[in-house]
This record gives sequence, structure tokens and C-alpha cells, in this order.
Amino acid sequence: MIGENHGYFISRPEDNSNPVTTVEFREWRGRAIPLDGKQIDDVGDDLLRKHIDVEVEAEFKRGLYNGTWSLDTKQFCVVGVRNEGADDYHLYITYLPTEEFLPADPATLYWCRWGVETLFRELKTQYELDEFDTSNRDVVETLLCAALLSLLVGRELLDYSSLANINSNLQD
Repeated sequence: MIGENHGYFISRPEDNSNPVTTVEFREWRGRAIPLDGKQIDDVGDDLLRKHIDVEVEAEFKRGLYNGTWSLDTKQFCVVGVRNEGADDYHLYITYLPTEEFLPADPATLYWCRWGVETLFRELKTQYELDEFDTSNRDVVETLLCAALLSLLVGRELLDYSSLANINSNLQD
């Protein structure tokens, strides 16, 4: 596992997961709903706080061994950032140390990681980067740089032409 090897990850939990909260890392003032021992989905609609910052115990399947899947449980951090538009929380599951990150940081890191993923998906689709017929590192780096520059220039030209079209329509 990632945590057992001193690594970190940030992921969105599956929609059907509803782990039990074991520890709440923040203390809330007033009539805040305590989350210890509760499942986030069961109380999420009643929460008004900006962030959820808890440890949960999640059950998951271990690898197939002798034709049988075994179940195991593990502690993870779950951070939620309130999405005001949808009146719910974007939840992130992670091993990041809670004392080193603010509750909104995993959401930002996940957003950046998703941006890199979509960029490489676009590069693979548009420039067939997964089809390089070479093992020469210099050639691969050159083709990757050319693809990135082409994509960057293409996006700038698209933005420029969109802006020019808007200005043209405004003058008409």
C-alpha cells in the first residue's frame, strides 16, 4: 500500500462509499454536529461548516488470493470542501498529514493533478504521444516539447480569435 511505503495520495472516494468517522481533527464552536462515529453521507446535508476534516475507517477488498477476495479496513483522512452551488461537499481521501496541510489544500492539489491528467490526455489524443516509434530520449523530449509548444500556441490563438469575434460582434 501507498501509506505503508511512506507515500501519499489524494483521490475522490467512490460515490457508494460511506465510511465511518473515527476522529474529527477540528473542534467547531456553537451547535456544530459532531462527526465521530457517524457516516459522512448520513449527516452531510445537515452540516453548515466550510470544511470537513476527519479520519475514517474504510473497508476495501484486498487482492485476489487463491480465488478469494479478502476484506480489510484502513484509516484514511477525508477532507471535504463545501460546494456552495450544489449545497454539498467535494470529498477527498488522502494520507496527507493533517498537521501540514489546511483542509482546502487537498482540493487544490487534486485540481492541479486533474489539470495535468487532462493535459496529457489531450497531448496523447492530438499528437499521438503514446505512439512514439523511438527509444531515443532526446527525440522523445524534443517531440514532447514541440507538442507542448504547439498546444500552447494553439490555445493562445483560439483565445485571441474568440476575443476578436466577441469584439467584432460588439461593434456590429
